[in-house]
Amino acid sequence: MKRFLLTILAFLVLAPTAGSYYKHNKLNEVASWIAMRPVEVFCYLDDEDEAPWTYGSWGYVDKPLGKQSYEALDFRLCEGAQNINDTNILKWQRALGILVLTHESYHLRRWGGAGDEAKVECKAIRHWRYTAQKFGATNEIIEDLWPLALALHYKLTNYVDYDKNFNQIRPYYDPNCKVPPLFIQLDDPANP
Repeated sequence: MKRFLLTILAFLVLAPTAGSYYKHNKLNEVASWIAMRPVEVFCYLDDEDEAPWTYGSWGYVDKPLGKQSYEALDFRLCEGAQNINDTNILKWQRALGILVLTHESYHLRRWGGAGDEAKVECKAIRHWRYTAQKFGATNEIIEDLWPLALALHYKLTNYVDYDKNFNQIRPYYDPNCKVPPLFIQLDDPANP
């Protein structure tokens, strides 16, 4: 009987909870570097309760932003980001993985624009290259994926939504964002 109770107790303590996820140290390390504080990245499968896909997105951070210590990403993007040099993984998955991880990590950073989707997306595209380098991307991989990252960024910034008065808005578009050019010289300090 004692062994049975210990087995049940161990199962309750060690069993995954509903809405399980997996974490990866490198994802946490890079997200924390961007957020400038310790944060975690939870990677969810499509059929899990907290999966970003169930909310119609690739990733999210719960509100209030300043109190959160984690971001949720679709597992495909986690795989793409942490395996950026693996050409067996689809290009869109790797480029978008870096972009969404960077975007969500800027929501977790404590700064004045953390709640502004347009400012966060601007930071994400401007720092995409640095995030890719933090994951060990080679210059060749960065040059190969950069046009796709830009295309994904522009697709998002052209997304149209409606405010409470049914006016069209573009929540991810910042007209003052200085997006790096398509062709970048990777060792040029003028292109941060």
